[in-house]
Amino acid sequence: MGDNQHFSFQSVSGLTKEVVTESFREGGQQYDYALPTKVQYAELVLKRGLCVSKSDSANSDLESWQSWFSALAVNLKVERRNLLIQLMRPNGGKPYMTWNVRGAWPKKWVIADFNAEENQVVIETLELHYDEFNVV
Repeated sequence: MGDNQHFSFQSVSGLTKEVVTESFREGGQQYDYALPTKVQYAELVLKRGLCVSKSDSANSDLESWQSWFSALAVNLKVERRNLLIQLMRPNGGKPYMTWNVRGAWPKKWVIADFNAEENQVVIETLELHYDEFNVV
């Protein structure tokens, strides 16, 4: 995945920040205090219909995700990348909102079950771990 590559996904989940707290009770008090200890992020999950096409752009798209994940799976060497996630308008133009995801790396890649007797879209799911995100 080189610079400025664009990929489309049907759904994105996991843009979640949570402040983790630790509770403690002070002597003589009847209630607990909660103090923030860290910020925790969920896994980023990207889903789309699997694209099997003879077009060079579709194949290079799939190959770039495969090579990023395969490099990690074979060598167990994390290659972190920064991603921009954009919520696009139906008619194109400027996105509604953009998130900057820092330090992402592929954790899981799933190709959904498929059956030749059913007429369904095969869904590809990519699960990424990341360090943090913010709204641009």
